[in-house]
Amino acid sequence: MSKIVSDVALVIEGGGMRAAYSAGLLSVLLKQGIEFSYICGVSAGASCATNYMTHDVDRLKRCFVDIADDPQIGGTRSFLRGHGYFNSEYLYGRCCYPDGALPFNMDAFLASDVTLRVQAFERDTGRTVLFSREDMDTLDKLLTVIRASSSLPIVMNPTAVNGRVMYDGGLGTGAGLPTHIAEKDGFSRFFVVTTRQAGYRKTPPQGMKRRLMLQTFRDYPYVRDALLTRASRYNNALDHLAALEADGNALVVRPDVMKLKNTTLNRDELEVAYALGHSQGLRELPRWLAFLGITDS
Repeated sequence: MSKIVSDVALVIEGGGMRAAYSAGLLSVLLKQGIEFSYICGVSAGASCATNYMTHDVDRLKRCFVDIADDPQIGGTRSFLRGHGYFNSEYLYGRCCYPDGALPFNMDAFLASDVTLRVQAFERDTGRTVLFSREDMDTLDKLLTVIRASSSLPIVMNPTAVNGRVMYDGGLGTGAGLPTHIAEKDGFSRFFVVTTRQAGYRKTPPQGMKRRLMLQTFRDYPYVRDALLTRASRYNNALDHLAALEADGNALVVRPDVMKLKNTTLNRDELEVAYALGHSQGLRELPRWLAFLGITDS
């Protein structure tokens, strides 16, 4: 039997392939029949959100584990050919069509009553852009929005949405932690799934990484500046989240261990991360249910 949570927002951080761990965590909630009436996500967190909405436990895993076996998803050769290390045109296109490797259940998405919010970053204005269900009423529109939110700079090509060029939502407000979206929409309690361990602090880009950002985005100052300031903004968002947690208004699920990079494509490593996330979810479930006000019966 489904258990609908309407007074707590489900907030899902991105993190590229680190979301394999998040998928394991979220699968525990789905198998318990727990539905949130409001979900917001950024980047890979947006992909997790859509799978959660459609109650697709299998696809939740396949998107971040099994997909590593698909040679079309990208890699070094794809990057050198100009398609990005992750081939977003494939990942958020043919792959998700009814005859693709990971068909998305659009009928279930349209039938859902869940409020969904997804964030992206506009390249030429520096604006944080929020998308809602109304912007995703067809499969192609939905895939374009999720692709835009997930378009990691350098690693992936940008995505055009209605003529506006977008990059990963992690460049915008919150720097990847989307709690502010739910706050803006009036929520005061949050169930937050993150992809970093307790105590993590982001450090500013240095050396070659910084030079690469400066060179690559020399003609796009908003992207460049967002990348260079992201660490401090992310850490500020962490501090805000910690304050919400200390006040009892947020339950923050942090991975016990995180060895993945956002670009990890090793199937075995992704499988382990998913299993660890699932195990952690089972172990922490009583605490989660208590926060959500659900009696485990």
